[in-house]
Amino acid sequence: MSKEIARLEYVPFMGGHLLATYYQGKVWAALRPLVEGVELDYSAQVKRLKAAPWACMALIATEARNGAERTPRWMVK
Repeated sequence: MSKEIARLEYVPFMGGHLLATYYQGKVWAALRPLVEGVELDYSAQVKRLKAAPWACMALIATEARNGAERTPRWMVK
């Protein structure tokens, strides 16, 4: 079984940009730039989201600009 690697794209958002991808039929946003973009603490938000039963997070392998696989990053949908 081959591993799917998500290709990130910049998506306009509130005068800036988010990193997002279409992965396994869903749109996912990279968590770190989203959280830091609204000036919140990344580590604290990861802990809160992991504890929230409604939150949908996944570690998804993403593709670097040179096509190489990156370490999986937290993505939210």
